[in-house]
Amino acid sequence: MIRFKSVALTGLVGITLVTGCSSSEDEGRPGTVAEASYSGLKAVRPDGVALQAGWGQQLPDQLIGDKSTPPEMMKATCFGEYPDLRVVVEGPDNAILRATAGESTMNLTFGEMGPTDVQPPADSYTWGPTGLEVDLRMSTGSDEKEEELSKDFFGGETGGFTVRMLVTCA
Repeated sequence: MIRFKSVALTGLVGITLVTGCSSSEDEGRPGTVAEASYSGLKAVRPDGVALQAGWGQQLPDQLIGDKSTPPEMMKATCFGEYPDLRVVVEGPDNAILRATAGESTMNLTFGEMGPTDVQPPADSYTWGPTGLEVDLRMSTGSDEKEEELSKDFFGGETGGFTVRMLVTCA
């Protein structure tokens, strides 16, 4: 009888510890968003941060986000610690970036499009102990220097997206 009670008590303590640890992790913690700094292309790109997509003829209803967003209009949430760090960045028009250190894909949502996973070129982003820096432009057309996207991303239309920012996690 004593052995059964100790196993039950151990199980109850284990459940309490797991529940206590997971709730704060699920909520995340605030991060900050600033301009990306490492890119040699920064001099020819607009200031600010970017989390935007455009397709078709790029009419107002075919644009999500902005190529030059003030950093204070972006909301970053960080989960875990490096090397298991995850970030979620929310921008204008329901543009959302989800990324995890050590993974070769990023998850993007632009308004009603997505979420979808993309595999950016490895030299377009850098993870570190304090966060993520990304300077990425991908397109369905061949005029972009980086890898092409499937036209399925934009419902069969040509288009592209830009993600440019430094996400810092405290």
